[in-house]
Formats: sequence, C-alpha cells, structure tokens
Amino acid sequence: MDEEEYRIITVNNTTIKCFRDGRIHTISKRRHNAGRWIERTTLPNKHGYINLNIGGKGYYVHRLIMTAFVGYSDQQIDHINRIKHDNRVRNLRYCTRSENNLNRDCVDNAKGFYWNKHAKKWRAQLKIDNKQKYLGYFDNEEDARQAYLQAKANSINI
Repeated sequence: MDEEEYRIITVNNTTIKCFRDGRIHTISKRRHNAGRWIERTTLPNKHGYINLNIGGKGYYVHRLIMTAFVGYSDQQIDHINRIKHDNRVRNLRYCTRSENNLNRDCVDNAKGFYWNKHAKKWRAQLKIDNKQKYLGYFDNEEDARQAYLQAKANSINI
C-alpha cells in the first residue's frame, strides 16, 4: 500500500503541507527563508490540543490534518488513543459528540452508574445520542460498573 506522505492544502491564503504523521509545514514569507518549507511546531494549549495561528486566525492541527487526508466535516474529531496532541491520521476519526464523549478519560464511578437511594441498589445507565439507555439495578457497585463498561465498550465503533 503506497500512501501519500503529505498533502498540500490552502488555508486563509497560506499554503500548508500536512503530513500523515501529524506534522505541519508552511511556506516561509520571511526574507531570508522566503519560499522554503518551514515546520510549524507549537506546544499544546491548556486543553492539550495543538493550534496554529495562520493569517491571524487560529486553527487546530487535527482539523487541518483531517481536512487534508479525509476531507472537511462539521463533525467532531476524536483522538482514538486519547492523546490530544497525537495528530497522526490513523489516530483521528470523525464522529458524533456522543461517540467522542464515550472515548474520553473520566472517573468511571462518576459517570454511568450511581447509588439509587430509593431502590437501595446501584443503577447503571449509558447515554447514547442524547438517549438514556437503562442497564439495570445491581446489588454491588462492581457489577454496576462492569455493566456500564461493557455497554460503553460495545457502543464505541473504532
């Protein structure tokens, strides 16, 4: 399989070379490097994403990479391995908001199951596409947790 290493796109009147491994290069406009490709590197922002200022406007690198290799979409972009600055094409996918929320780090017992004081049991549930899916009541916390994790794993299509 011979895949292109990079693709060239134009964003805000700036030519960008997007690499399959998540790197971004732009053509330098500075006098001493004019016309040469320069790698654009920045540190992740406070949320963990890498963004660039191109022509006075901010762009997320993962959105530029997906646009170059997959095409533009209004959907959210999921970092499959949950590392927000890993912008390799194979680590990115378009998805719905609920699919993206299912693939995130969170405290398991803070979401998906809870103690129901009226039933005096643990209740497990999962929200998919804004609809609550009832998973059942359980006598102990671990059973509720396992039911939630199993349902969550079955809902993620990677």
